[in-house]
This record gives sequence, C-alpha cells and structure tokens, in this order.
Amino acid sequence: MTVWQNRPVEVRNLLNPAFCALNIYYATKEFERISGKGMPFSIGLLILPLCLHEPTSSYLLSKNRTFFLKNITNNPLIISGLDRRVKDLNLFTIEAISFLLCINAIFIDDKGILNTNKIKLKNLKFVGKSSQDKIKVATYLGKQFAKINDRSTIYMSLGIKP
Repeated sequence: MTVWQNRPVEVRNLLNPAFCALNIYYATKEFERISGKGMPFSIGLLILPLCLHEPTSSYLLSKNRTFFLKNITNNPLIISGLDRRVKDLNLFTIEAISFLLCINAIFIDDKGILNTNKIKLKNLKFVGKSSQDKIKVATYLGKQFAKINDRSTIYMSLGIKP
C-alpha cells in the first residue's frame, strides 16, 4: 500500500479507508440482519468493486427493489470488467477491513466470517448525495448476498473464479 501522503488526491478522496470501511460495514450489517450470521470474507471483497463503480452503482441504486441475480441478467455491464475491478480494489478493501478491525467495528471469526460489533455513528454528514448513494448500494448488496446465501453462486454469477 502506498503511503497516504504519496497517494493521488483522487485516490485519497474516493478510496478513503474510513469511507470504504463504512460501505463494507453497512453491507456486513445488512447481511447479518437478513441471514442471521456474518458475511464470508470472500463476499466482503466484492462490495467496493460493485458499489464504487459508478455505472454499476447507479444502475443498482435505480433497481434496488429487484433481485440481484435478475439485475446481473438485465445489465451485463455489472459484470463487465468486474474481475479486474476486484483485483484492483483488493488492497483498498483489505485496508478498509483493517480499519474496521482497528476501531473494533467488526471482528473476523476463525472461519473467516465478518461480524459487526455495535458502534455509534454520530452525525454522519456526507459532502454529496453520491456518498450516501454508495452506502445505500452497499446495504442493498449485503441484503441481496444474504438472500442468495451461497458464495459460489455469487462468484459464478458475477463471472469470477474464486
């Protein structure tokens, strides 16, 4: 990982570890709410590549009442280049999960499952609607992945080899 000060301004703004961590936290929390159990680490790696990619994020936000697998079928843009995005954002995802671990917002059990701890999020103020929308998409993904409830199905549907 590049030292914070050496990162381009765009990267520091869009891929801020705290903001990325919020996306993963909300996805994990929603996954837990729906499934009654934590989110597998491997599914957590998909959250940022899906919710930070603007065309995908916008589409999923507009179709947030539609089942995820149907959205993939209706819009192949979602999976186009996703494998590359997952690889490109992997270090940022790990950094965000590390951030969550450091602030005790999540814990990872011995089976590699992400579980949330209760934390107080006071007065979250986002600069733009776009940031709020990303959190909504992350929450949607957590819900949909919990409903699918099978990481192999999720990965295969997205055209990614685990």
